Amino acid sequence: MPVCYGTKYGARQYFDWFKYEFWRFVFVQHEVEKLAMTAIAFPPMQKGASFNLDAVKAKIEAARTAMAK
Repeated sequence: MPVCYGTKYGARQYFDWFKYEFWRFVFVQHEVEKLAMTAIAFPPMQKGASFNLDAVKAKIEAARTAMAK
């Protein structure tokens, strides 16, 4: 009878990989934590870039307010 490498065995191989390689995720988590802590010691000096329409909406609202006066 041939060996079947279906979902059952594939899932087992994935969990074996995950079991032996999980330390990499823990290491990255600690590095991200260290990077995030620098934001407390050195806060950003300017507002971050907006990649949505919030900045456009704010400018339109400011222009409407200026025209209403």
